[in-house]
Amino acid sequence: MILLFPFILFGQKCEHSNLSDQFNISIQLKENSKKNPAFDSLYLKLIITLKDGTHTQTIRRNMAWLWDKEYFDCQNVRSYSKSINDENRVVDNDFGDFIVADLNFDQKDDFAFIHDSGGNGGPEYYFYIQKKDGTFERNIFLCEEMVRFPHEINYKKKELTTLTRAGASAVGKAIFSLNPLTNRWYLKSRELLTD
Repeated sequence: MILLFPFILFGQKCEHSNLSDQFNISIQLKENSKKNPAFDSLYLKLIITLKDGTHTQTIRRNMAWLWDKEYFDCQNVRSYSKSINDENRVVDNDFGDFIVADLNFDQKDDFAFIHDSGGNGGPEYYFYIQKKDGTFERNIFLCEEMVRFPHEINYKKKELTTLTRAGASAVGKAIFSLNPLTNRWYLKSRELLTD
């Protein structure tokens, strides 16, 4: 069930040509004509185009739970590759609706986007990794195990670190590492930080 979604949001298209040197992105939240009881009645449509104008791919994802602020402001994006909004304060693990970053340390831009507004731990993201041919593939491990966008991207150690509220006065810290030999992710450590 979608809560308080303004009508004017449906069909709004956000065009971004400045988030990556490798691709442009068009983002549109649309009403789903085929109601799926497992999801809300919205889906996100992403059109990724290489900078030379070649159409790369279209991604459509059903959205789980969204509050009224997600995908309302086209400027609520971030790019670590181009230093756009990367210094903006992060509140409740909300890094923005759409984020460009090199998430697997191969010097190619990847991206993440909110698919669920989440609860007190903040929004949950889907993570897409750029393949050698310039197309993008959803990374199941990051989507299902990491879930939150990382507070730290450590290129030297090939690690992503998340911080998530855990109860009233603690924070859960998890470090996810990429094995360079197998190119597979694993949970390196998890700990509870308290005051």
